[in-house]
Amino acid sequence: MVNIHLIRSNEYNLSRYWEVVCVLQAFDGPLTFISHEKEVDIDPEFLDEEVVGDKEFYETIPLANYSMADEMIDADLNISYKPKKLFKKPFKEKDVLKWKNIFKECDDFREQNSISSVDYVILLTERRNELNWFTGGSEKVNNLFVHTGYWDYFIDCNHQFPVAYECVSSVLRKMMFESKKELSHGLHEKSIGCMNDFCQEKEQIIFKLRTADICRKCVEIINEKGVERTITNQVLEVINGVRKQMLFSNGFSSSLELSKLNIVGTYSQKLLLPDYGNIEIKLTPLEKTLYLLYLNHPEGIAYHNLVDCKSEIKEIYSKLANTGEQAEIEERIEALINPLEGSAKEKISKIKQKFTNKLGAELAANYIIKGPRGDKKEIKLEREFVIYQ
Repeated sequence: MVNIHLIRSNEYNLSRYWEVVCVLQAFDGPLTFISHEKEVDIDPEFLDEEVVGDKEFYETIPLANYSMADEMIDADLNISYKPKKLFKKPFKEKDVLKWKNIFKECDDFREQNSISSVDYVILLTERRNELNWFTGGSEKVNNLFVHTGYWDYFIDCNHQFPVAYECVSSVLRKMMFESKKELSHGLHEKSIGCMNDFCQEKEQIIFKLRTADICRKCVEIINEKGVERTITNQVLEVINGVRKQMLFSNGFSSSLELSKLNIVGTYSQKLLLPDYGNIEIKLTPLEKTLYLLYLNHPEGIAYHNLVDCKSEIKEIYSKLANTGEQAEIEERIEALINPLEGSAKEKISKIKQKFTNKLGAELAANYIIKGPRGDKKEIKLEREFVIYQ
């Protein structure tokens, strides 16, 4: 098992952080992504001002990973890169992270939380860094960062997909290259659709996301370094999952075949769609209880017959609910099985909305609970597609 601790700086929104965590945690394997809700307060001494140019243009086109000087050279990596546009009206941008201090924050987190040296720590931050890279790592310690800002501008998809991609690929890259010198020889300055494309311009990463691939040369390096096959397989599953989930965010879902529905775990019982990039449908315990009940009854159940399923509902809900007194739990179940309360109808509506938001109306119709008014409701999906793990 390889533990990867995902931490966030204080300006990175917590809900956006959880979106990234959910993508990564949906894939099982030796890489275990550990979330930390507490934010990291960046020491003001670690921030700097940097002279950039033409404030009006910069605010319109945020050049997150372009050099802001005439030319910027990273001597350690033997890579030079130029800005897309030279500016005429310089101004100072505040709160630019100093490169070395990014990893000082990771070191402080390690010390404060007694993190093992073999574990990885990835800092997710909206703040730009002085080299304008959107991911990078420390040479001697398993510390990494991913710049989370501006993705929505450059790529027409939700930000959690490229950020999750960078998180998992940066870990594998760290296993592949033990020094900056090795990294400089391993990165592809010209984009070829490989995980290790340098991508001078952030928009170039769309090529990597679409191919979700690791080139033959990089596979050879992975094998030479003795990286476990299970780790490489998990990385490939994540980046392929990211690619598939991007299809949904761009409206290409209707042409896809049905995915299996995996019910994972004894107590959490996650609802995962593995053939759609392991998309997780997040339901509340009561919503999930109702959904699992209908999965158990392909013949369908009318609202007024839910009362006959009380013992089964209670059994399912007892595994999922971890809050509330017994009397409160009984009250929730009573409301669910009472057709006059409207609780079941409300939850079925919310389940439909959550599936539709993830899959689109056409595909979601196979997974939602539906039926004629006053008649039985059912889930259309053939039960051979339902797998309990």
